This record gives sequence, C-alpha cells and structure tokens, in this order.
Amino acid sequence: MLSTKYRLNLCAIEKNFSTILTAIICFLFDEDKFRKKNREFGKETFARRLCARQNEAFSFDHISTKYNISEADLNNWVHFAAIREPIDRFVSGFVDKCLVERTWIQYKERCNGCMTNLTCFVDAEYDRMLRFSKEKARLNSFDDRHFFPQNW
Repeated sequence: MLSTKYRLNLCAIEKNFSTILTAIICFLFDEDKFRKKNREFGKETFARRLCARQNEAFSFDHISTKYNISEADLNNWVHFAAIREPIDRFVSGFVDKCLVERTWIQYKERCNGCMTNLTCFVDAEYDRMLRFSKEKARLNSFDDRHFFPQNW
C-alpha cells in the first residue's frame, strides 16, 4: 500500500494492525475521496477497503512500473511495516480466524481444515512452512498470510 503524495510505502502484514494501517495509507493516498465517502479508519475491512487495487503494489519493480517512479526516487521514500511479537500474533490469529470466525468460515479453506483443533493446525501449518522454506514451494493461502513468519 502506498501514498505517492507522502512517499510512503507500507508492507502490510496480516494480523499486524494491517487493516488500520491500510486505511490510514488509503486516506493519505486520496484524502478527499476518503472524506467524501465518509470512511472511518476503524470501520474499514479488507474486503471493503476504499482503495482496493488503487494504491497497491507487490514489489519495488511493480511500484516503479505502475507509478512511473525510478528506483533512485524510491530510495527517498519511507518504507515500513509493523512487526508483532510472534507468539502474540499466532494466538491472536488462531483465536480470531479459527475460533471467533468459525461460524461463517469454511473450514475446508481455512485453519488448514482443522476446525478448532490447535494441534492439527500447528502440525499442518508447520509442514507448509517446511515445504515453503526447503522446496521453495509457492504457497500463499489465507492461513499462510496470517501465520507464516513475518519476515517471509
């Protein structure tokens, strides 16, 4: 997520204050639109974010190409990410995504199909992490984005 006006680039990491940070960057990307639509930082969601696909990029190359910004110019930007204590992030993620949201999520797609079973979930996610690190497997599931190490 980025704000070209303020030269800010946010690497949003799931379960790290990402929804609020994304809303803040959206506001800084287009303040007038955010105000005109009566949006509020605390009421934004990932699925209904105002700036979806408008201020998003997936690499520095993508930013350079999409916004016609040179690599040298990107060196003058502020690039940041919020990092959370890993155990706190894991517990928060498991409670939120596998226990609280269990009434509406499809367990075949989330929580590694383990429903509320923590042992099953940890074993399955650990196996995925090993595959990703050893085999360079292209993994990017909902669970991976919420539970893989933050520096990956």
